[in-house]
Amino acid sequence: MRVHLISLILSVLVLIVIQSAVSQERDFSGFEMALDQDHYADFLRTGNNIGRNYSIGFRLTAYGYEMDNDKLGLPFLRKHIDEFLVKPYLRGISFRHERELHDFTFIANAFMPGHIADDTEVYDIEVALGYDHYQDRPFSSFTGFRSTKRFEGNKLFAKSARKMDFAVTSSFSFGFSGFGIAQALQNFFHGNSYFGTERPIPNLWKRDETKAYPGGQVLGWGFPMFLYTLTAEAVVWKPIKTFQFQLRPDFNLGYYTNFGLGFDVGKVMKGEKFIDNLGYTDTNNASILSVGNGYFAYSLVAGGTARVVLYNAHVNGLYGLSKGHYITFEDTRHVVLEGYVGAKVQILNWVEFMVSVTTRTPEIKSTNPQELHHWATMSMKVLLNAYN
Repeated sequence: MRVHLISLILSVLVLIVIQSAVSQERDFSGFEMALDQDHYADFLRTGNNIGRNYSIGFRLTAYGYEMDNDKLGLPFLRKHIDEFLVKPYLRGISFRHERELHDFTFIANAFMPGHIADDTEVYDIEVALGYDHYQDRPFSSFTGFRSTKRFEGNKLFAKSARKMDFAVTSSFSFGFSGFGIAQALQNFFHGNSYFGTERPIPNLWKRDETKAYPGGQVLGWGFPMFLYTLTAEAVVWKPIKTFQFQLRPDFNLGYYTNFGLGFDVGKVMKGEKFIDNLGYTDTNNASILSVGNGYFAYSLVAGGTARVVLYNAHVNGLYGLSKGHYITFEDTRHVVLEGYVGAKVQILNWVEFMVSVTTRTPEIKSTNPQELHHWATMSMKVLLNAYN
């Protein structure tokens, strides 16, 4: 009897220790607002920017345990996918769970060809020199929401007893094309010189059958778009506590189907276990809420990804079902390289400012491989006390 009682007490103590080892996330732990704007990366371009692509994006994120509430819809769908993909994988690699992070995000982004207006002198000159809309990427946009869950912990290698910090992030995004929010943002920023973003006001977002060149979006208004993303991060080298190198494989299934292998390297904040990918605001790149140790903290990082692209609705449309302009499978580049460099600063454990610049190789074969696509991202986070 005494043996059973001792076993019961030990079991309860073990459960308490395990429970306390997993940090309990607060219901609401922070908020973020981020903006992509290609104009802020013009310093990377040369000449008259003939080969540029326009891009713009906006992200509004709420962090915390309540962001995993099934009432929001997307968390319910993501959890069912995780049951089949994420949890069996974590069990299979003997993942030692330490904490979880959740967020729910509103995203509006858009990608455009090098000319968004046909009423400018530059447009007339370049058409005379041979510019062809059919050899450029089409207009495209996404407006919707993303549900994200992040598992952080470590993996212990039995033979060497080496412990490696390891994280897995799963996201499910759902939205629609052609809602016009990204176009409205573009109209606003291009029409205001005091933001440093003055450019031609776009007039080719809508299809006009009377013109001899394509206009309008590759997918029509209100077309449903979804994306499931699974990303892993493994810290493979950490010579000191605030400098590390990590590998970042990822898989995306949906309107942007691809798989990539990336890396991140740089100085992290004291107390930060993983490098925050400070790249762009697209649906396949979730942001991390990390609170550094100290009243002032900063991070300087860079990274890159080689991505094998099987399908991109922003470029390919629906392979023949899209009206107007789209790029065929044969004319799509199926290996795309991305790179970024960024910095973030936290003040008083309360507010964080981030800026980064991203570069991507061309996604269509008609574009000169030397003509890279550049854009910048800026964000501000309000950090609440994330954990009890």
